[in-house]
Formats: sequence, C-alpha cells, structure tokens
Amino acid sequence: MKSFFLFTTFFLWISLGLFYFCFPNQKMHAIHLQKISTNKLQGKRLKISGYFNGQEEETISESYISLKTGKETFKVQDLNNKANNLRLIRLSNPSTRLYSSLGKRKYYALSNSPFQAGLTLLENCGDINDDGVDEIGYMINWLDDSQLNTYHILKFDDNVYQEILSFQVHETLSFDPERLFNNGKVFEKLTDKSICYLEYGNDGEFHKREHSFKNKQ
Repeated sequence: MKSFFLFTTFFLWISLGLFYFCFPNQKMHAIHLQKISTNKLQGKRLKISGYFNGQEEETISESYISLKTGKETFKVQDLNNKANNLRLIRLSNPSTRLYSSLGKRKYYALSNSPFQAGLTLLENCGDINDDGVDEIGYMINWLDDSQLNTYHILKFDDNVYQEILSFQVHETLSFDPERLFNNGKVFEKLTDKSICYLEYGNDGEFHKREHSFKNKQ
C-alpha cells in the first residue's frame, strides 16, 4: 500500500512537470492574471470634496472604465512593454468620468479618447467666479511623450457641468513650487470675478494672463 502511494505521488509530480514543460504559456498566463489584479495596475482614482452645488458638501470621484465592459479597467495594461501597453489601453476603449456622491446627476465624461489613462490632477478650485459654488480643476493623463497639457476648470450649473476656462500648461515646469501662486495652484483669484494664471506657450515661455468671468460664469 505504501509503495502504491509513493508511486502515485511520483507519477503526479512527473505529470505536472511535463504539463508545464509542454504548456509554459499556461503558467505565465496565471502569473500575468495575478499581476494585473494589483492596485498598481488598476491605478489610483482621484477624488475631491467641496460645495460644488452651492448647497451641501459632496465628493466628486474619478472613474476610469472600459466602454466595452462598462466596468472599471486598468490604467496600466503592461508594465514591461510600452508599445503593448498603449495597444491594450486603446483596445479597452477607455472613458474617464466624474461621479458625484450625491447621486442626483448623471456622470460627466471628461474624455473618451483611446490615448488617455485617466486623470493626472483633480482639485477643488474654490469659488473663483463668485457664483456661490466651488469649481473643479483637472488634467488628463495623456499617453504621449509630450510635456504639454491642458488645465481645465469646470462648474456645475443648471444641473450640468460646464467648462468655463482652459489653458495650456507644462506638466513639470508649471507645477514647480517656485512658479505656483500663493494658493499653491496654477492660478489665483484677483477680484470676485477674475483670475490670473500662467499659460505655457508654444514658444516655450510662460505668459501671464487674466480672465474675467461674465454673466452666469
């Protein structure tokens, strides 16, 4: 009986060895699935809190989903191969959206481009146009080698999100602590309805701009 048990165990180990030798991809596939289930590949989801509706505090959260599955997807698909990572992200048909914790309004789609991996910045701008509500600042994480990006400012009005200002920034230089305004942001409020900001031009220079919000803005 003991000899039969030892023979069975030995046969089982030999069978497993032959299986992995003949089908190595099965083993690698299992390892790959284990890797992509980590939070590092899932990617951080940004969120902020504030009075974006002017009445009660709410939390605005980033969502990064695949339009193919309708579920949250990975911001990184392949850590070791950049070209394949871009290919897989494009195939996932990603969408970056904002959701409110209040659940009183539909999501807001920031980008459905296949060349983006969610947000690189999401912040509460405060009430910059004196309309009684906080505004939202954000930047898309574009999958390119360029340092140029766009800073967007949104407001919530008439039950919909509206973009009230956007300007070009440098992803590194614009956020140098020595270049940021006293409020730690890429803009600062001048009066009740105007702000000052530094726009990064295509000439490689920073240009100081002012913007006045009129009417309902």
